[in-house]
Amino acid sequence: MATKNIEIQDSTGNIYYPHTDASIVKFGDSNVNATLSDMVYQTASGSATAITLAIKGTLVTGYPITFIASINNGGAATTINGKKLYKPGTTTSPNLIAGKAYTVWYNSISDCFFIKASAEGTALASDVRKNKTFSNDNDTGVVGGLDLSLLVPGNIRAGVTIDGVTGKSSVVDTDDAVLDANFLVQGYSGYDDGIKKNGTLADFGSLQNATNTWTDGNGTLRARIPSKGAFTDLVNGYLPELNLFDDNFVSSNISKGKRIFGLTGTYDQLALIAGDTVLYSNTNQITTQGNSYTSVKSCKCNTSGGTIRVKFDLCTVGSSPGTAYARVYINGVAMGTIRSTQNNTTNTTYTEDFAVNVGDVVAIYAYTTNYYMGTCISNFKICVNNVFPYFG
Repeated sequence: MATKNIEIQDSTGNIYYPHTDASIVKFGDSNVNATLSDMVYQTASGSATAITLAIKGTLVTGYPITFIASINNGGAATTINGKKLYKPGTTTSPNLIAGKAYTVWYNSISDCFFIKASAEGTALASDVRKNKTFSNDNDTGVVGGLDLSLLVPGNIRAGVTIDGVTGKSSVVDTDDAVLDANFLVQGYSGYDDGIKKNGTLADFGSLQNATNTWTDGNGTLRARIPSKGAFTDLVNGYLPELNLFDDNFVSSNISKGKRIFGLTGTYDQLALIAGDTVLYSNTNQITTQGNSYTSVKSCKCNTSGGTIRVKFDLCTVGSSPGTAYARVYINGVAMGTIRSTQNNTTNTTYTEDFAVNVGDVVAIYAYTTNYYMGTCISNFKICVNNVFPYFG
């Protein structure tokens, strides 16, 4: 574009202006005259975001146009005569205010208008101290409205600094507090009614064993809590509790189906427990010459389940060579360890524990590898540690 603040007059009286492309144009040049007319602040037409202006010159890079905005655009994307309007060097639309005058210039590379660089910023009046002026994207000479008259030490608590103002050490708001020393643990203090109060409540830490406990005989366990003091420490991550320990207070000592202080019993008075007391015995000697497992002795659990100990003797009869086998079965299913002996007429006793339920049939199955050598089972016994149930 042509600058307007320098003029050159030749010997004949003609006036010239330097042009942006370093050439010289006469005052009478049409583009110069058009540019000069475009520097008059015309009132913008169109809408808030689609402005129309009368442009008399040819648009080249640097071509200036001035106008007065008619409508606020609110910072929305805006065009002038269809070409986008941006802030300098950006693709951000400027904020236009109705009644404000603006200068823009054309950029041919991006085919857009850039607004002349001026004040920028996003601060609002509420962000700037009261009665101080500043400029932002919207306007210049904006008067701040931030009232900091209450920003004084007396309104800031100790240890805090705000905008260079340090709080006063004695500032504590205790008007709505209720605090008595006997409700505050020893070693702690607080303020109430402007007065510092030191705690007097005994600190029991995690101590929680109730030494004064008793039962009323009707199922109530009582524990006397200390009348003054506080449990302040966590125990295994939980708040403290009052405990009375008794190693007999376990599920196995409570009858099955009963519940005492939240503990459900598992003890079954009639349950079988494996031991060496003979509950059932069949001492007869039974011999089998079969070549596959066959039941030779059995009994049934009539009244109760649990664990039992099965005992029996195994030997061979006859002089022919072979092996005798025996094994415990429960309800016809092999459960015990395979026992065997070869050409041994002397009894060997075998013992093994099993879990049984009411109605289970416990049996000894046996066979031989040689028909002329028999497998002999005797002294079949069911043994327990208690004698309440019975086998038959």
